[in-house]
Amino acid sequence: MSMTEILNKYTAGQTTLEETNAALAEMGADIHLEPGKNELTAEETTAAKAETAANANGFGLLDTGTGTLDKVEVRDGHLVGCDCGEMYALCMIAGKVFPVKGAALTEAE
Repeated sequence: MSMTEILNKYTAGQTTLEETNAALAEMGADIHLEPGKNELTAEETTAAKAETAANANGFGLLDTGTGTLDKVEVRDGHLVGCDCGEMYALCMIAGKVFPVKGAALTEAE
């Protein structure tokens, strides 16, 4: 299983933080999720919806390529209180991954 698959299962609420960290460690990943920092609650993963980038809502994880994942809120397909500008960024929410342009989630090309 890839790192993306492991994290998608977490953002979809299919695995716990502990199970996710164990799977990441098993594959030798350099990242792990910290309780209280980038932890998604069961309520947050259940409430998160993302049929498309434009209608994504809820909490997810933001990957900007720095080796850490940040917990972010998404409303109507846009990051709340966060703008990535032109830098590389991906948002993982509700078991899906969307590229981010500025504050907007976009569909993969």
